[in-house]
Amino acid sequence: MDQSSLTITLQELIDSGCSTEYTFSIGVGNEKEELSSVGYHSRNGSPKTSVHILNSVKISILLSKAFANCDSSGSGGGSEDNNLSTVGLGHVYVNISSSEPTQDRGDLSGHNYSSDCHDKEISCAPITDSSKYWSILDISIIRPSAVQDLPNNRSMLRHLGELIYSVFSLNMKLPWPSNATERRSEVIGDDFSGNTNQSRRMKGGNEEDLFSHLMGTGDYPVSVCRLLSDMIDAGVDGAADSAFSSLDEVIEDLEQMLLNPNMFLYDADVDFKLSFGQRYYGRKKEMSQLLAISTSMEQQTIHTSADVAFVTGVPGVGKTHLVHRVGDFLSSLGWLVVKTKFERGLEHESKQRISSLFDNLVAKIVAMRDGCNLADIDYGRRATEAISGAIDQAGLSTSAAEGFIPSISNLIPGTVPKRVTELKSWQTTVLLSKLMGALLSLDRFIMLHLDDLQWCDPVMLSLMSEIIIQSGQQGRRCLFVGTIRSNALSGINPLMTFYNGLKVSKHVNVTDICPPSLTKSDVIEMTMTEMRLPKRLVVGLADAVHKKTSGLALFVVQLLNSLLRDGTVSYSPRKRRYEYDQKSLLSLKTLESFAALLVSNLTSLSNADLQNLRILSCFGMQAHEPVIHLVGDCPGVQSIDMSSSLTRLVDQGFLERSGGIVTFSHDIIHKAVRENMTNEQRGQLEFQLGVFLGSKTPLDSDKVPIEASIEKLGLSESKNRGEKILASSSSSLIALEMVNNAGPQYVGTKFAKWNLQAALDAKAKSNFTGSVNYCKKGISFLGEPWSSDSSQLCCKLHEAAAFASHAVGNAIDTKHFAEEVIKNMPFEQSIFAHLMILRSLESAGEHQETISQGLAILRALNFDIPPNPTPCVVIQTLVQTEQVASQFSVEKILSMQKSTVIDSKKIHILNLVEAVSMSCYQTASPFLPLVTCAIVNYSLDNGICTESATAFSFFGYFLISLLEKYDSGKYWGGVAENILAHSDRPNIRAALTLNGFLYLWFKPLKELADGHFCSHETAMKVGDIDGAMYTICQYWRFSFFSGQKLSTLSISYDKFMKLMVKYCYDIVKFIVLDISLTYQLMGKTDDPYSHFEGAIQNDAELIMDAKTKNNVQQLQSIALKQFHSAFYSGNYIEAALFSKEAFSFPTSNTPKIQLIFHYFYHGLTSFWLYRDGQGESYLDDGKSVIKKMEVWCANSSCTFENKLFLLQAEHLASLCDKDASIEMYEMSIKTARDNGFLHEQGLGYELMGNYLSSVDQLPEANKCFLQSYTCYMQWGAVGKAKKLFEDHYLCVQGGSENHSTLKHDR
Repeated sequence: MDQSSLTITLQELIDSGCSTEYTFSIGVGNEKEELSSVGYHSRNGSPKTSVHILNSVKISILLSKAFANCDSSGSGGGSEDNNLSTVGLGHVYVNISSSEPTQDRGDLSGHNYSSDCHDKEISCAPITDSSKYWSILDISIIRPSAVQDLPNNRSMLRHLGELIYSVFSLNMKLPWPSNATERRSEVIGDDFSGNTNQSRRMKGGNEEDLFSHLMGTGDYPVSVCRLLSDMIDAGVDGAADSAFSSLDEVIEDLEQMLLNPNMFLYDADVDFKLSFGQRYYGRKKEMSQLLAISTSMEQQTIHTSADVAFVTGVPGVGKTHLVHRVGDFLSSLGWLVVKTKFERGLEHESKQRISSLFDNLVAKIVAMRDGCNLADIDYGRRATEAISGAIDQAGLSTSAAEGFIPSISNLIPGTVPKRVTELKSWQTTVLLSKLMGALLSLDRFIMLHLDDLQWCDPVMLSLMSEIIIQSGQQGRRCLFVGTIRSNALSGINPLMTFYNGLKVSKHVNVTDICPPSLTKSDVIEMTMTEMRLPKRLVVGLADAVHKKTSGLALFVVQLLNSLLRDGTVSYSPRKRRYEYDQKSLLSLKTLESFAALLVSNLTSLSNADLQNLRILSCFGMQAHEPVIHLVGDCPGVQSIDMSSSLTRLVDQGFLERSGGIVTFSHDIIHKAVRENMTNEQRGQLEFQLGVFLGSKTPLDSDKVPIEASIEKLGLSESKNRGEKILASSSSSLIALEMVNNAGPQYVGTKFAKWNLQAALDAKAKSNFTGSVNYCKKGISFLGEPWSSDSSQLCCKLHEAAAFASHAVGNAIDTKHFAEEVIKNMPFEQSIFAHLMILRSLESAGEHQETISQGLAILRALNFDIPPNPTPCVVIQTLVQTEQVASQFSVEKILSMQKSTVIDSKKIHILNLVEAVSMSCYQTASPFLPLVTCAIVNYSLDNGICTESATAFSFFGYFLISLLEKYDSGKYWGGVAENILAHSDRPNIRAALTLNGFLYLWFKPLKELADGHFCSHETAMKVGDIDGAMYTICQYWRFSFFSGQKLSTLSISYDKFMKLMVKYCYDIVKFIVLDISLTYQLMGKTDDPYSHFEGAIQNDAELIMDAKTKNNVQQLQSIALKQFHSAFYSGNYIEAALFSKEAFSFPTSNTPKIQLIFHYFYHGLTSFWLYRDGQGESYLDDGKSVIKKMEVWCANSSCTFENKLFLLQAEHLASLCDKDASIEMYEMSIKTARDNGFLHEQGLGYELMGNYLSSVDQLPEANKCFLQSYTCYMQWGAVGKAKKLFEDHYLCVQGGSENHSTLKHDR
């Protein structure tokens, strides 16, 4: 870029007129000047436009700098020795540089400048090259050779002001009052001969000052008029508004004009109304911290963790505004930014707040997809596809997802409207995890802001912790920001658990940000910007405010606004600016607290505004504006001009308004407004509002449909919208909260009913914390809760409270609410309460007590259950029940099912039986078949329903396992299957019993495994977490024993274990045994007990836990796992010991899949031990297993035939019948291959190889071992194959041992 420079006088520069045509650039610091498009335009049509005004400011800065450099004292005091008072425009030299344009002209002005004074050769030349840009490098002063006499009151600041006026006025004469008594004309120099300074001091009170004269011309902004007046019209007799005290103040004023011309230079287009709190100040470091996180996220190419920022501080320090500021900026960059706020006293609504957070996220995506921006449309389309897939992966229907995220219905096209299915807590976790995973796989970043986290309930904190950690595993494209009050992060509480859990997670990066109070400089910046004044005019006000508030942001804003309201800060029409009363400021009392200031501010409000503010406080922290306008029709509540009042309250900083929602600026303000009323006033107001608004919501069962009520009332459009908002179940809680806050002194069953309905709605949405809260509130509204008039309502409230308390794990409250029902209601009406106590006992692992109390309840219900369950009694009961049941054909049973009316009592009884049955199963109680028979008889006597299928399937199972009546057992299994097929809802327990126990002897294992997986998917969709986890465990077990690839199983374990640990901890104690065996076979060194996070670390501790709780099923499962482990390791002696232990438990009488395979492996072990010389009894044991297998094979050859052949082969080998045994080995291997049992094909080759080795046929044996090795490797049992390789010194593929590159691993 070509450059040239020249030096001219300031007189020549002004005379050229170029300042009105071109933009000059200078340097002022390192920040780049941005010339705003909103500039100053003179009021009289002169050429002094924004370009000239801004150029004049730049020249004035350098001129003032030159004066400062030449003034030896630097005080601006006007020393006569420096000759500056005689300097004219011709003595000021400007060094200008020109350059060819290389970029848009708007970028030429900068802020780096130097104003050093240098004596140099002067070369003057006119500025005529319009193709070049000009930069003022510096300004220097050549003192005049002759010093002329000047009056003593002539100061350097005043003279500088006159020179600056010449720059702005293009060398016009300085306007001065014509009636002044003192006149002085002088020629400051030859170059200034055209400017006669008509300097006059005003003597009369009505005489006009310089500021008014300059404003009267209309040529200059107010800021320039003020600057010139305060410089020129100063002194003892001057009328300056606030005279400058130094050159530094002049330079500071000018630089502020240049750096922010729209704020400090140009006049506002319209008169601005002063209100503090509309902008953000200070905390630049903390803002940079947040933005640094986002920048790091954007720059990362591989995202392996989630980012969390906790913004903590005292109330009112500005935490929320800090995050909002950053969020607004990131949103402008294309981020998806959503937020939610938790409220004090409304912790039970935390789930709704989380719901709204993700609903807003989806709503933003809908708006992007349906918008006009092509990039947004493309992203919205891809996000829609991703979310749709996520819902499918979560095993949910779209209608179920809508239950938590209503905007899903707008996102996914073609959705058929249907009844919304509410999600269970675990389903919510799965849905949100999948949804976040889907969105994080795309190219947009997300910021989720959780405000006031200290008021989020523990359940939702736990949910968000899991979502955050899983998001970290899925990619680092989401920034979670939580704002928390600093005193909440101390001690032991759920929030600290949430915080510490994220801090230690390897998938989360946690940043702590603690915004400080505003500094004095921050308060100065605030007052300067809001009042549009230079620092020198606000520093006194800012200093006083900072001292009174200690810089607490909200305190600062409220104090400043209060000074506005009481007139301490007021607008001066004469001065054309806001000013403050210094005396009032000095007498301002230091308030004891921020609360005291708020009280003071509230008392200064008009009666109408204060009343409306009180009304708004009854809605909570925020309310929809259309709903607010309904209040005008509320009887007994006086709302005065609400629309205008809202505007005033927003302007005064009490409220904020956005998107049709009015919000209190801070919860401290909301609290102060509520405390401004007496308890009686507040209660009466909330009660009146609650009853009125409740009459327009679904809470009031007697109200007409909302559409009809709108038409009948003839409401305005605003009120129409308010009615519709209240019609939603979530918004209707506004009215209920008002009534509840009013207190139970307003006794009435109506409000108890409202709370019951809200409790049931919350229960349906798995918001059990909220459900308990509403139940307690409802009970409090009943004066005499168990009186004849309210006993039924009170019973329902207690039952709902017991259920919700049990759901959140509060055993004490569960027992309390249930016992209240049992104590006050007849037995027949307290069955549900008894059920809740049984479930509480069962959850606590008190199985014996569950059985004891459960049997007593069933007998009280006339169930015939013998007290002494001896084997004879059990068998006799089974036979008698079969005789009774055989009188009912399948057709008759299905006909009964169709005609049966299902009432709550039957459901409660069946659920009670299920609770007893589960404890019987865990403890291997002999009462289990007796209870099963009892419920079969009950169903046949009282009607068939879906739950009856469980009883019939267990009945068939016991006929097989205890009486060995396979045909009868299969028949009743078919009955149960028919009941399920004709039911309108699923029964996961019945399907689990059929596929996991009864059909073991009749159907192929792979078919049963598929059945378990289908049941798992069904359970996921209907929200049955226990059923879903039990069925997936059964799917794993059946898949394992059917020869499923172990690597596939391992992946499935990892997928579900975290969910299982969280929601079905006891199931993990069983499945960890399967995982341990799988890892052993695969040769994996991972620790399956790591899922317990140190609570249980090995088999020994698991045994201790099972013994403590008398969990016989658990103890037998451990013994079975140890047996299988020893068997696959080839340690048959140890396997025999574990086998004996497994058979010692009474649960051996109720076979399950691992026990059936235990019989098979036990027989093989017995034959090996016999051949090893361990005793004749082992041969008999093996033969007894063959007899069982022959019976089982007759029912399901596809499952048991190859096992029977292998047992027979081992038997023949034990009898030394070589040819017959080899033939039987080969038949077993072929049958296993034909039925897809790859693992048992390998086992057949291994045992055949062992036998051939024992008879010295080593080559043939080696071939068998190689075949076995291949089968095990294809199965995925790398550890087992490796042991086989090492035990028999095998040579695989040219002697190269490679245990990890076979086909199954690829």
